Amino acid sequence: MLIGTIEAGGTKFVLGIGNENGEILEKISIPTESPEITMPIVIKYFKDKDIKALGVGCFGPIDPNINSKTYGYITTTPKLPSGIYRPKQSLGQNYLRDPNTVAKMIRAFHFDASHDYDNHGKVYTIDMTNNNDSDDTNPNVQYIVELGPGAGALTDKLIEQYGVTAIHCIEIDDRSVQLLRDKHPQLN
Repeated sequence: MLIGTIEAGGTKFVLGIGNENGEILEKISIPTESPEITMPIVIKYFKDKDIKALGVGCFGPIDPNINSKTYGYITTTPKLPSGIYRPKQSLGQNYLRDPNTVAKMIRAFHFDASHDYDNHGKVYTIDMTNNNDSDDTNPNVQYIVELGPGAGALTDKLIEQYGVTAIHCIEIDDRSVQLLRDKHPQLN
């Protein structure tokens, strides 16, 4: 499976193709210009690559609202819930705040955790229900590893859906670690 990657930086865009094993098969770097100049180059690069997924990383949050005037634009960096400190650019932090985006991510994760795909993209349901629980709408997920949970917008909903014992967070920012410990003392 081919996966496309975009690192959208202030001075350059790095575009790449990798696979499910984490191998980088090719990559290019282009200067960051206006969207009218940069985006056609990005689209042309990926057009015939037959990618199945695309990951985007950038120095600031992207407006995901398709009806917004600034849809797809890199917007201002949000503050943590306490409003005391901002995400660290040196760590590449961007804090998830939009509850609609969180809900979409949870639905997508839940679907992927309870379905499988054949080599042709056909979807099959996996019987992963927890036999000890009468709720057969929840897949029996044993471990969820969340990398860089930040302020915990996604973590909160994952805990609500799957329980605190299923969630394992990896975070390098001590401020976020403390925030998560305060909110969820039993969290790993």
